[in-house]
Amino acid sequence: MWIVVGDATTGGGRVLTGSSNTDIEGKAVACVGDKATCPKHGGAFEIVTGDPTLILDGKPIAREGDSLACGCRLLGGAQSLVYVVDGGGGGGGGGGGGASVSAAPAAPAAVDLWNATPPPSGFVARDAVATREVVLHCHYGDLDCTPARGVSYRATLSDGRVLSGHLDDEGRARLPQVSVGPVQVIYQHEADSTDSAEIEACRERLRAALQRIVQQTRQDFAADWRQWNSASAAHQAFLMELNRIEGQARGTWDWASGSVEAVWQLAVLRFKADAELRELSGLLLTGDWDGLDARIAGHRAAGEQVLDKASAIKEQLILLFDDGPTWQLLAAFPADWAKAVPPDELQELTQRYGSQFALDVVISVLLGAFSAGTAGTAYGGATWAARIGRLGQRLAALLDELGEAFTALARALRLRKRRHTESRAPDADGVVETRLPRTRAAGAAFGEARAHQAMLDKGLTPVGKTDGVYRPGENGIDGVYSHPDPPPDYVITEAKYNTGRLGGPYRDGTRQMDSEWINERLDSKVGVVEARRMRDAMNQGRVESILIRVAEDGTTQSYKLGVDGRVIGPSSF
Repeated sequence: MWIVVGDATTGGGRVLTGSSNTDIEGKAVACVGDKATCPKHGGAFEIVTGDPTLILDGKPIAREGDSLACGCRLLGGAQSLVYVVDGGGGGGGGGGGGASVSAAPAAPAAVDLWNATPPPSGFVARDAVATREVVLHCHYGDLDCTPARGVSYRATLSDGRVLSGHLDDEGRARLPQVSVGPVQVIYQHEADSTDSAEIEACRERLRAALQRIVQQTRQDFAADWRQWNSASAAHQAFLMELNRIEGQARGTWDWASGSVEAVWQLAVLRFKADAELRELSGLLLTGDWDGLDARIAGHRAAGEQVLDKASAIKEQLILLFDDGPTWQLLAAFPADWAKAVPPDELQELTQRYGSQFALDVVISVLLGAFSAGTAGTAYGGATWAARIGRLGQRLAALLDELGEAFTALARALRLRKRRHTESRAPDADGVVETRLPRTRAAGAAFGEARAHQAMLDKGLTPVGKTDGVYRPGENGIDGVYSHPDPPPDYVITEAKYNTGRLGGPYRDGTRQMDSEWINERLDSKVGVVEARRMRDAMNQGRVESILIRVAEDGTTQSYKLGVDGRVIGPSSF
């Protein structure tokens, strides 16, 4: 049965558009590319399959049973005069139980429709339709095109056939004898995208492993906590200042011998032993896969073996860092860990190694866990741990536990059903390629990291807590930078990935990045003293607020914002 405007779909929708040249009983005939509503999937979707032997206005005519891009199918019924007969072509006849007199002239009408817009080469019979092998290729959007291994697919072909299966270890599936035309593929079609009980349990296992490190850290500093808690306010202030000065004066904490038992000791030794891995962990933390790819490419150009191409390791890393709840656990860890360290000791540690150095240990364990792959040796996969060679048993057990939690979660996430739809004609080589997009959290993390790097490249200096790390759930200022050659004295930034928009207006009347919104968040971003200096500079017009828009390829474009948080023109930054 030919489909016309008004026909239903299996998702409860209706066909919206059709040919402007051809109709049946006043109802426009629908073809591939026309649209239908779908309440089930929430939107209007194109018709993606049709009869390749029936061409109208240069497009295959849609039939009952053909597919929409959302996966639902078309249901005929709004007309019963024209239909597809076996072997291709149009047929006419009466509908219902016995032909009515008004339906009798249907056959000539069908012939007219058939000849409405003939293809340039004339009619092509169904059994003569050209076929070819089509290859589905689904991968992540990184340098190596890391394959989406084992993902299930359901492919609806232009001739109406539906093929299903799973991608191989290269993220590919070969479909033989496919008629020429568009292919609509739904990956992970057999289940919804909700998290399974196994994923939730693995996340809880990871949370517990991180919490045990926090608890162990508090025990490691038990004596220091007693000293801090018994000190007067004046003595505490003295300890803070002393450790701040020591943190600036000495580049390392020195140990001549003995085993490393505490997480903070391991963090410091790692900081000293392997700056390269520390930078790699920073790229992972920000979700900057392009930056990571550039670094890997540099190592490979030098003949080094780094994360084998299309490796399962890299896929697991992508899965972990694209998972919002997991990312939040890792992003929250430094603050939780810092609460276990006496304030004066934390002052010295962060003065020397930065506020994120504790998280470096966790990232290194993750890399080590995937490199070594077995319990008892997870931490040995990281070069800094292997080089030091003196991990205490207590700390080794904690790191093994954390490494096992990482690997278990990665396995569970790999099985999660994240639905993705692709609808297109194969390319000249017969390939339907799908590049899996970044998740919302991954895009935000990538955008903030790239925007931060753009400011560093221009010679600006981060102020306060500005580090280029996206933290889900926080609604603060992205970046504050001091300018080496004022004016302006300071630059305040907000990063947006792709088409992300500035927030607001909010209930309190403010908009993201307007002067009041910034003023409310300035103290927590840069500290009270620096905030006071910045407010003085603002009053003199020596502070510039900018929006940095980051494209998918990592390029940036900056826009100057007015006091109302709206774009007023391009920025020199």
